[in-house]
Amino acid sequence: MADKDKDTELLNAVELDSLFDAVGQEQSPPSPAFLARLHADMDAHLPHPAPQETALPLPRKSWIATILEQIGGVPAAAGLATAGVVGLAIGGIDPARLDTAAAYLGLEVVAYDVDDLFATFPTLSEDG
Repeated sequence: MADKDKDTELLNAVELDSLFDAVGQEQSPPSPAFLARLHADMDAHLPHPAPQETALPLPRKSWIATILEQIGGVPAAAGLATAGVVGLAIGGIDPARLDTAAAYLGLEVVAYDVDDLFATFPTLSEDG
């Protein structure tokens, strides 16, 4: 390791600064041929927009089409309509008709009151 080449010899900071200064002063402008190749290569790699044809104005959407689009389209609207009709049917059925239909089918109708949902002291003290 005692015989080092001149190229692999370490330089100190002062020598490096003088070397960089010498290289920086010898800088010449790039040749026109190089700049032409550089611009041609750059132009080849840049995306170019397609030529625009005369664009027709898009038709405006109606407010119903806009709402349908925002809720998920026709399938979502069909689901909402079905849920609404079923909800009205369940809410509008007379309970007396349910008793009659259950008796016709042979089912037993069990009715609960709101008080049955809450435990009271007599219910809690019963064994069983």
